[in-house]
Amino acid sequence: MTSGPAGGGDPGRPPESPPNSDEQQKQLREARRRVDKIYGIGLLVFGMLATIVNMTFFTENALAQQFAALFDEYGIATYARPAGLTTLSLVGIIGHPVIYAITLYITLIVWRRDRIAAWIPVVGAVVAMLFTVALMLIGVALHPELLQAAMTAPSPTP
Repeated sequence: MTSGPAGGGDPGRPPESPPNSDEQQKQLREARRRVDKIYGIGLLVFGMLATIVNMTFFTENALAQQFAALFDEYGIATYARPAGLTTLSLVGIIGHPVIYAITLYITLIVWRRDRIAAWIPVVGAVVAMLFTVALMLIGVALHPELLQAAMTAPSPTP
């Protein structure tokens, strides 16, 4: 004996149809967006912490200590701060948060358009790293004695 419609189930409701392809695609897109936002927020938080560390790394006293340590390592005369160190410090302290702010802004705009955006903080990190390397190269260039000592130092032998 069967009760209800031939397909079984509740006699008052039609049988459930399997989700169609459009619904599955929509669910898949939503899941990808959620995962993208989780990764993106994690990367943005990590980027904020890295920005704070870089800002402390580029204070004038921190730069002076780092270059003074290099002077000691290479056995160069006593360290004297070059005139451009203050400007280099300001560029580093201001530049890193600007890079972070631009990265955050672009990420939020892309998310608002319902697009995948977790790759943007990665690009921001690469830009910040290149910015840091460029500033450090400028810092080394401000110290001609350091450049000379680095060029004439014996290279390690195997």
